[in-house]
Amino acid sequence: MPDGLKITVNVNISTMALLAKFADRTELAQRVLDMAVIADTDTYVPMDTGMLASSVLRTYSIPGMLIYDTPYAKRCYYGDYAFKKVHHPLASSHWFEASKQKNLKKWLKDAEKILKGR
Repeated sequence: MPDGLKITVNVNISTMALLAKFADRTELAQRVLDMAVIADTDTYVPMDTGMLASSVLRTYSIPGMLIYDTPYAKRCYYGDYAFKKVHHPLASSHWFEASKQKNLKKWLKDAEKILKGR
């Protein structure tokens, strides 16, 4: 028999309970992050009647995906649509990127707190 060391480790943790705990935290962190992105991005979304900003939807099939659901959302986002900045002076095409540039650190910090259970 070759020289070696056999180690047996028994861990008395309910794996399912542990996974469920982290899954709950992950789901909560994603919901909080989605809502923060929506709120913080609102002032960057072009506004005339408010229809575009209020059309944002959270998808449940793809966590973290937000959809602005108007016929003209894509044209506004990619800069193919003239819009005014009367209501939202920070409004721009690519509004998510503008908001992300300003808010990403805050979003990550808030999500991290939830994931760590604080």
